[in-house]
Amino acid sequence: YSSLISGDEGRTLFCVYPLTRTSGFTMYLPDHENGGAMAQGRFVHDRSMWLPPLAVDPRDPTTAYLGAGSDESTVAKVYSFAYVGGDRLKVDSLGHDFTPGQSGSNITAIHISASQPDMWYVVTGNGLFWVSTNAGSSWDLKDRPEEFENNNFYGTNSLATHPDNASVVYMSGNGYNGRDAVWVS
Repeated sequence: YSSLISGDEGRTLFCVYPLTRTSGFTMYLPDHENGGAMAQGRFVHDRSMWLPPLAVDPRDPTTAYLGAGSDESTVAKVYSFAYVGGDRLKVDSLGHDFTPGQSGSNITAIHISASQPDMWYVVTGNGLFWVSTNAGSSWDLKDRPEEFENNNFYGTNSLATHPDNASVVYMSGNGYNGRDAVWVS
């Protein structure tokens, strides 16, 4: 299991279970402390990273978003997984394609600001940095920071925002090539 996340201080949990790069599911555990049943939604996307990134909705801890796409895929999208009761998660695509005609645009990180939940961020495997100011309804492609050039920031990374200012973004990379492992906007 991977990408263990919670929107309510750990009372409920989301995680992913990849069966293969083309198959797997997202799980929601509404009462994990008491051994309650889990709900799941199968991946509907073509491909993703083996352990795709997740972000929980700060306004609704029963909904999470998964970033999909892969080096071989020509489509990279964000999918919502919403708990609808029992053992089911409703799965929907947000619709926006993060590839802009480029290969290698797998989504490697997704973040939703807890203090300003309309601010969403996505980074792709080829270093594209996307921002939404309206909770994922539309997206703007931002200029890549200089630190992205010739660096493996985007192969494995995480995104976070400052707790009081969602326009301050922290992105972690792996620090290869003698570059810093954290970029701050």
